[in-house]
Amino acid sequence: KSEGFFAKKIVLIEGDTEKYALPNYFIAKGYDLDVNRIALIGAGSVDNIEYLLLIFKEFRIPCYAIFDGDKPSVDPNTLTGSQRDDALNKSKRNKGLYTFLNKSVPGDLFFFPPTSIEDNFTVWEKNFEEEFHKSLVDYDNLKSEAKKLFGNDSKPLTARFISEKVCSDPTKIEKKIDSIITKLKELSWTRSIID
Repeated sequence: KSEGFFAKKIVLIEGDTEKYALPNYFIAKGYDLDVNRIALIGAGSVDNIEYLLLIFKEFRIPCYAIFDGDKPSVDPNTLTGSQRDDALNKSKRNKGLYTFLNKSVPGDLFFFPPTSIEDNFTVWEKNFEEEFHKSLVDYDNLKSEAKKLFGNDSKPLTARFISEKVCSDPTKIEKKIDSIITKLKELSWTRSIID
């Protein structure tokens, strides 16, 4: 995480899946994070993003968060047992992070925000893979090729493999990356979080 203290800006992400894939998309679109002195820092999980935002923003380093909303594939009200508990925990986490980012949240039991690209964060309704890879026509073939190449089902390595294949034809790159690049270019430190 220390590289963040030497960066002009920071992009906080959940983990290795995004860290292995997003830089390829940025470079393919002509926006190199290293050249622009932007640190891409994996938080390890969404739960740690608030903590890292607090630290870096208090050092007056502009931060941009990218995280999964983790919406279940079924109506969360129909879930039971541990699946319901998991959905409730993720919903509570989403509410906490949204509040921390100075966004309003509904009073509903479950809160899974739609995909949104904001000035200081991006949230994926479900997850990164759903937004960038699973919608590809040849997703299953690409995933199979990655597994054959690496000999396992590693999500980060699969994401990197797919992003490299997609970047060979920039027309296949998810258009949301352009909006994120615009937000990163405009990103600036505005205020303390704890004020």
